[in-house]
Amino acid sequence: MIYPSHYRAPYAGCQNPVLCPYAVVNKTMKEGADIMASSTTPVIGKSQPWLQDFNLGAIYTADMVRA
Repeated sequence: MIYPSHYRAPYAGCQNPVLCPYAVVNKTMKEGADIMASSTTPVIGKSQPWLQDFNLGAIYTADMVRA
């Protein structure tokens, strides 16, 4: 689960990750893809984030969720 409210600063270039949901999700997914690609065990399936869409430290707008 990628919950920006649970990341410490600085992360993804954000001093307050909860206010940068796109950057947090994007960086986390890229890092996860790199880990899966470097695995010596075959990875079957694909990764899909479970996104935060509740207000904890920030009020997310519809545009932020769509991004």
